[in-house]
Amino acid sequence: MCSVYPLALVTAARTPALAARVLVALALAGCVPPIAAARDCVDYRSYVQYLDVTPLPEMPRDIAVAGDVAYVAAGSQVYVVDLAVPGGPAIVATLQERASRLEVEPPYLYVAGNDFTIIDVGDPLSPKVVGRLTPPEPPGEVAVQGNHAFLFQGANPQRLMVVDVSDPTAPKIVSSEAVSYLSDRFVISGHYLYALSSITFLIFDISNPAQPVMVGTPGGLGFPWDIGVSGNYVFASGTTDWADGFQVYDATDVTNPVFVNDVPLPNAFGMDVKGNLAVVTTFTGDLQVVDIADPIHPVLRASPAAHFAWDVTLEEGVAYLPVDTALERVQVGNGRWVEPVGSAPSPVAIDLDVGGKCVYLLDRTAGLRVVSVSDERNPQVIGGLPIGLPSGISVRLPYAYVANGNQGLLTVDVSDPAHPHLAGLLQESVLATDVALLGKYALLASPNGLVVVDVRKPTEPRRVADLSAPALESIAVRGHYAFAAASTAGLLAFDLADPESPRLADQIDTPGTAHEVAIDGALAYVADQTGVAIIDIGNPVALDLVAVYPTSGETYGVTGGSGLFYAADSDLGFICVDASLPEQPVLIGRAELGGRLQRGLVIGDRVFAAALAGGLEILPTHCAQSSTGIGLSPSPPWISMNVGLASPNPFWPTISVASIPFELPKRMAVRFEVFDVQGRLVRAVPWRTLEAGGQVATWDGRLEFGAPAPAGVYFARLRTGDQTVTRRMVVAP
Repeated sequence: MCSVYPLALVTAARTPALAARVLVALALAGCVPPIAAARDCVDYRSYVQYLDVTPLPEMPRDIAVAGDVAYVAAGSQVYVVDLAVPGGPAIVATLQERASRLEVEPPYLYVAGNDFTIIDVGDPLSPKVVGRLTPPEPPGEVAVQGNHAFLFQGANPQRLMVVDVSDPTAPKIVSSEAVSYLSDRFVISGHYLYALSSITFLIFDISNPAQPVMVGTPGGLGFPWDIGVSGNYVFASGTTDWADGFQVYDATDVTNPVFVNDVPLPNAFGMDVKGNLAVVTTFTGDLQVVDIADPIHPVLRASPAAHFAWDVTLEEGVAYLPVDTALERVQVGNGRWVEPVGSAPSPVAIDLDVGGKCVYLLDRTAGLRVVSVSDERNPQVIGGLPIGLPSGISVRLPYAYVANGNQGLLTVDVSDPAHPHLAGLLQESVLATDVALLGKYALLASPNGLVVVDVRKPTEPRRVADLSAPALESIAVRGHYAFAAASTAGLLAFDLADPESPRLADQIDTPGTAHEVAIDGALAYVADQTGVAIIDIGNPVALDLVAVYPTSGETYGVTGGSGLFYAADSDLGFICVDASLPEQPVLIGRAELGGRLQRGLVIGDRVFAAALAGGLEILPTHCAQSSTGIGLSPSPPWISMNVGLASPNPFWPTISVASIPFELPKRMAVRFEVFDVQGRLVRAVPWRTLEAGGQVATWDGRLEFGAPAPAGVYFARLRTGDQTVTRRMVVAP
């Protein structure tokens, strides 16, 4: 299925007369639109998506985020998490400090725990305690504005404490006021502190921070859990006298906040509000995204599945959730899902191809289904043909070629798409799993290797060659080479310069089990069960594993084009990944499918997907040809650091080191890191300030604790404050 096919009907037909007959038949069947429909892509990054889970040694309680760094209070530690590491966030530093709540105002992190502690995080890799205050009772909340920190103390009576932090090394209490029923949730907006209590919320005027004055409250609410503020509106989660879920209060008059509306969200807990969006955690584990652009009329936009969390932090459109023993991230974006443009249900869809304006969909139980996509928002099944055990399809009008279990290859005449009929059958028994077309030949992937079939006469397909190979599951064509996903044998390249005398050109193993292959120029994307392997096929006789994008769930299907690939992740669903820098693939976003992606095809700005239990799904592509994605800062328009290539490459650690020359235009801090192909940090040199001019970064081929690195591909990353550059290195066996 995975070849790229011409869509022009005249190109597909062998004679002008036949082309005319095919065009008329397709038009009558509804497969050719009278006028090309307007089509567009979307920016996946601006939509809701599940990002990742970072394991933590202890159960987290609170999270504060600044730029590419998250600070996590968990157990007796504060963990520093680098959010810009390829392959997902990673813990890069820890500090022994028990904390309940965190507030970060760079360069300081303020900690409410056993004490009130101020930590210098100017260098996040080397956090240092610079100030400490031990109040009469341990503080349970902290909010900071300017030179003052506001603390909650939970002893009876509860207290609102104000601390002067103008000198971070010597914080001092300037006021401490008893406030009945005060609770551990504070939000500061303008000159007001909004504080939750066990039965309501309170508004304090802090224009004079040393003397906060309580000015308003809506009265008894019930059992609110969290609080947020946007403009003149206050938002509360939990069970109140007004509603169960998400409530909105107009606080234009801070002395008399008034309930105005709600979104029913039973068992709502933690909440955060930024700009026009609010995120709310619930007991069911779903993260609720509420659009508050019109605060009086809040609208529930999306409910991405997440693990249960008591709290949530929203920063730069990303929700950070402290769950169990992990940090979970969900991209909130615009509060909406990327949704299919159109769909056509089918019981067990397994493969598809496109011809004209019809999609030829294979279904394991229904056989071949012809779907008109003349109106892509309302695809219609217009024809079909029962086929037993179909497994793969390729279309070259007016025929569809179907890999079909023990029958090997079927040719189906689709000149009248509404009435497809069997035209030819391979007379020899072949167990086929997929099919691709190369000129006058059909290439069958088989558990026994490669089978070449002459289809010059589609009504009389003829087997002309076999090549024994490991079990093949999927096959795609580029030039006169075929590339096959070969289960436990990785990716195989076949030279078909003479299709009737095929030969194995090269083979490269992949970390998992290779199920599906898609071609994007000189790259092959291989759905490898535990991720997507990116392989350079520019030289088919010397395949090169460039990187592996690890998925959080199992991956069986992949398609791609223009430096992007779309894959099935059993946890995240349909994901879009930027591979324009193949060594550093980055998650762009995800969409909701009716079922798991089995196979797909990218044509123009549409992804046609065969979704198991979902049928045909038509999705928009991601707009950008390349992007830095989630968690990585875009490259600046200037070059601040010139970086050479690694040398020698490959290198043998027993006799040499890998060196990367670079030049700095001025004195600046630089960090050097090494990652494996799974995106895992294996070695790092802490931030160091270097002088302007020529410098050299070296790696001796050893891991963090001195063990030799296994042979394979690695990526060196040099970072300054405004630039990140990656270079590829190979450790020779």
